[in-house]
Amino acid sequence: MSFAAGILALLVLADPTPAAVTPVDPTAIARLTLEDLGAGRFDRAFARFDPTLQAGLPLAKLPVVWRHIEAQLGTFVGTGKVEAQPGDPVQVRVLGRFSKSDGNFLVVVDGQGRVAGFWFRGPVSHDEWTPPSYSHQANFVEWRVEVGEKKLPGTLSLPEGVGPFPAVVLIGGSGSPDGDETYGPNRIFKDLAFGLASRDVAVLRFPRRALVDPGSKVPTVREEVMDDVDAAVEALTRWHQVDRRRIYLVGHSLGGTLAPRIAAGDSKVAGIVLLAGANEPFGAMLIRQTRYLATVNGQPAPTAEQEAVFHGLDEGPLDPNARVMGAPGSYFLDLRTYDPLKTAQKLTIPIFILQGERDYQVDLANYDRWKKGLMGHLNARFKLYPSLNHFFIKGEGTPSPAEYDRPGHLAVAVVNDIASFVTAKR
Repeated sequence: MSFAAGILALLVLADPTPAAVTPVDPTAIARLTLEDLGAGRFDRAFARFDPTLQAGLPLAKLPVVWRHIEAQLGTFVGTGKVEAQPGDPVQVRVLGRFSKSDGNFLVVVDGQGRVAGFWFRGPVSHDEWTPPSYSHQANFVEWRVEVGEKKLPGTLSLPEGVGPFPAVVLIGGSGSPDGDETYGPNRIFKDLAFGLASRDVAVLRFPRRALVDPGSKVPTVREEVMDDVDAAVEALTRWHQVDRRRIYLVGHSLGGTLAPRIAAGDSKVAGIVLLAGANEPFGAMLIRQTRYLATVNGQPAPTAEQEAVFHGLDEGPLDPNARVMGAPGSYFLDLRTYDPLKTAQKLTIPIFILQGERDYQVDLANYDRWKKGLMGHLNARFKLYPSLNHFFIKGEGTPSPAEYDRPGHLAVAVVNDIASFVTAKR
């Protein structure tokens, strides 16, 4: 998921309570909670919430949140597959059946049988992904590559031929994106990998560590993202078909935000590409996004209490061991110390910043700050795409989350521009 793409999830996720005192059946609790919500038994579901979740998602707001979900998926029909990830607390993935489309849900159940977190992870697509017309699969082959200490299952799209070829490492957005950066029916990074590999650029993509190992400790973005990207760059240097002098980072959303920081610490990175990379404080961005969503689809406006929590991510005292919106305080304290723009200004490598004009998640104010701040950077390029959204897919009308559920492909212009940037002689 991209940078706060699941903003609804951020509104309903609460801090898991880490005490296991009574044997419980987390899968039954998760299934029953979803069924109660689907049947309109909001009081029963609410009674199962722990105090933190009850405070973050009051009973009066439950029907509003559920209507927002059904607006995307249709009328609730029942539950499907339920899978539990062992841990403390237990994370339970539930497939919700709806009249228009199935939905992915993540329910966190603590040791006392209380629901400590509830995520709507987006619709499930039953349509098979088809390669974009601008890709040519005869021009490349794909190899399995293990990335980092966790041996993340990466995919290397390698052009046919001797090479050596320039290469990119793809860095996904926030949450737990898979290697294809799947959102609804779309596979943004798979589109990009197929497109670039068809244009003689090797591409390495891999899932976020938390997706492969949900129990992973991620006190900072280094453990969540950066260490594995460093390992991916190192892995590329061991392929003789890859030109180790031309290994680039291509980051989307949070991945774009972190790309300057990763490049600053890795001399093997030849350049960076930022797809909708943000440069504003994290909490401020959440406030802006939730206010916007309240105007376009009836989602509840953030309360003063919620905005205070968001503000607290950017400034003021924050216990590094406390959990805020499912992450430790140390995670947000780490983000406070990082200024993407100032870090990018100190880089001497080529930088390419791309922005969709329809993007309400990382808005044009971010893009304008990049342009102004890097005006004197000799190797910085910028490109604005009027009709593209946060995922660089064409949209129309008022930008909203609903358009993310429509099948599409990453725009060919974006693929061509990145290919030209990476393959340019320098």
